[in-house]
Amino acid sequence: MKTLNSSAVAIPNATATGSSAPIVISFASDPNSGGGVSAPLGSLGMRTDVPSVYVKTSTGWSVLPPGSGPLAAIAYSGSASDLVSGTVPAARMPALTGDVTTTAGSTTTTIAPGAVSNAKLRNSAATSVIGRATNTSGSPADIAATADGQVLQRIAGALTFATLNVGAFYDTVIDYTFTSSFDNVNLGTLGTNTYVRCAITGGPTIAGFTGGADGKIITLYRNDAGSNVPVFSNDSSTTASNGLLLPNAAAPPTGQTIEWRAQCCKTFRYDGSLNRWVCLSSHAI
Repeated sequence: MKTLNSSAVAIPNATATGSSAPIVISFASDPNSGGGVSAPLGSLGMRTDVPSVYVKTSTGWSVLPPGSGPLAAIAYSGSASDLVSGTVPAARMPALTGDVTTTAGSTTTTIAPGAVSNAKLRNSAATSVIGRATNTSGSPADIAATADGQVLQRIAGALTFATLNVGAFYDTVIDYTFTSSFDNVNLGTLGTNTYVRCAITGGPTIAGFTGGADGKIITLYRNDAGSNVPVFSNDSSTTASNGLLLPNAAAPPTGQTIEWRAQCCKTFRYDGSLNRWVCLSSHAI
């Protein structure tokens, strides 16, 4: 093999006169520009302005890996520590392991399942839980209890630790006056747990309520001082699915009744399997 210009001085249009054997040649710019640098097929060229190695083919000079960019120096030293600039192709990336991982040939990272321990998660306030207190989406924060006996509640649309309010058990509070309708009584819109302040006129027999759905609870408080004593009854005077199932009743309807005196409470829960309002408690029967 013939060596031409081993001192790395560019020789534009250099040729191997009288020979077709491959040669080694150096040049200080792109060997394919300005008409190209002539050399026999198979010749090697070393570019000095941007360290690169070329081979002469039938179509011109072809650069050999790693190319003509800043990574070219690695081809000469074989050491990745010589890389001072440039971008490593994603395909050359090895798989990363540990808490944050990638797959080989990818630069997309992900947190490994179960890698975030309590210690790595965050620092929390004393006696607190992590959550979103307000009725909006966003970053979580500490929701802290400030006193013994508090429970986590949703109050006015927000989560907070507060002393339990018995009234919070009732999601609906309504007023109703028993006047002329005592069968299939429509108390109004019932929530899951409804508290009803009731007034009584006359001494009716109350045989059932509309709006029953499995699990709904109504507590009726007689909020008057009248001396009349109405009764609850599981007789047949009301639609069966609105009817009451009272204590000690063998099977509705049997005529079982419960008196309802002033300032007394009755609590019923609708049982979807029995299709009846079941009496859960009766104060001052």
